[in-house]
Amino acid sequence: MTRPRTIFAFLFVLSAPAHAANGAAGYATCMELARRAPHDAIAQAESLYKAGATQASRHCLATALLTLGRAAQAAKVFGDLARDMRGADATERAEAFGQAGRAWLEAGDVKKAEAAFNDALAASPNDVLRLIDRAIARGSQGKDFEALDDLNRAVELAPNVADARILRAAANRRVGAGELADIDIAAALQIDPDSPAAWLEKGLLAESRQQIRYAQAAFRRAAELDPEGPSGLTARSALRRTGGAP
Repeated sequence: MTRPRTIFAFLFVLSAPAHAANGAAGYATCMELARRAPHDAIAQAESLYKAGATQASRHCLATALLTLGRAAQAAKVFGDLARDMRGADATERAEAFGQAGRAWLEAGDVKKAEAAFNDALAASPNDVLRLIDRAIARGSQGKDFEALDDLNRAVELAPNVADARILRAAANRRVGAGELADIDIAAALQIDPDSPAAWLEKGLLAESRQQIRYAQAAFRRAAELDPEGPSGLTARSALRRTGGAP
């Protein structure tokens, strides 16, 4: 059973000035609860707030809200927290803005997600994970060339991160640069031969060229590697679409 009045009351006081974080043990407990017993975590976060551990309490609250499926609320709390961390290390602020962005993605608001990732990258311009996150937000809006700018930078900084290669391949496929996409998928599969996302993208590339048998083989491999996950389920749908459903 949810406790909306408690959540609302606690959210209302989150704009109070932050104090130095304390109560490390209480924070660790709160974060553990946030993932497995989020309602209890909200009560623990309120206790942390009253004890003066403002930033810790807000981070725990946002995590609990995310677990409860209240992604938009969580994103707002993460974002407010990041903006209030003016004296914090740039990496910590970038992480908080990044968490806000990922929560906005989960809430389905890709424009707000992109804005949060912009803030994250303003704090830490060479953060590879945030570059990848922003590329996802931009690609979801059809901004493939802008996404490619982020992914080119991400690959430059971390050439052995398979996800950046796979996403860049997908963006290049969508803009008609299939040969560049081939290079990235080959590199991704060399980094991680059992990546279901790489096999899925390999199949989509082949399908875009009407190479249906090659596409189906790649889709089957993705489905085998990730039978219940997003890549595997998308691959199964692609197999049905191409007439190769198992």
